Amino acid sequence: MFFTNFALYKLYNLQIINMNTNIPNDCNMLMSFINTKLRDEYNSIDELCLSLDIDKKWLFEKLATAGFEYNEQLNKFW
Repeated sequence: MFFTNFALYKLYNLQIINMNTNIPNDCNMLMSFINTKLRDEYNSIDELCLSLDIDKKWLFEKLATAGFEYNEQLNKFW
């Protein structure tokens, strides 16, 4: 698919990249989902992304649109 507007391209990718997975698309729900997984099941964001087949760059960009950022020391988004 050809996009003439880069912002439209980025928006399109943020919306469809997880359409075949069971992770939430809403940023607040996604942050809660990811933080719960990090707390209960995974020791690092890299381990979580690899296991759940989530693109780490997409995850960080998606949550950044809602103002969330990852804290490596706490192993969570806030």
